[in-house]
Amino acid sequence: MSQAHGFDLELRCELDEVARAAAAVRARLCERGLQERAVYRACLVVEEVLTNAVRHGGRGPEGRIRLGLELRPDELVLTFTDDGVPFDPLHAPPFDGNAPLEERSCGGMGIHLVRQAASAWSYRRVGGSNRLEVRIRVD
Repeated sequence: MSQAHGFDLELRCELDEVARAAAAVRARLCERGLQERAVYRACLVVEEVLTNAVRHGGRGPEGRIRLGLELRPDELVLTFTDDGVPFDPLHAPPFDGNAPLEERSCGGMGIHLVRQAASAWSYRRVGGSNRLEVRIRVD
């Protein structure tokens, strides 16, 4: 499970697992001496992506989500893989925080936060699984 500068976690498709994953990411990044800003961004991304996967993936508690973390010299890479319904967050409509409350759609803020935290991200549907990779600068 453990790599020198990262890890892989297999998570149940349950909201309780979101906090466990964020705590594991925080612990690993803090032990590696990353700046709080990068740690905060990574935990935010983990919480938002996993919460969306659990709530909207359509798998129920028997589903599994895999979280990979790789720490590189200038960035960290978070990889999320799940077998839920196909969903490409890169094509989600942008969140309009200036729209009046009654005109805003429910949801979308989490994806907006991930967009803001990431230096780059990519999505692929591979063999019946969603694979989202989020890169965060650590300089």
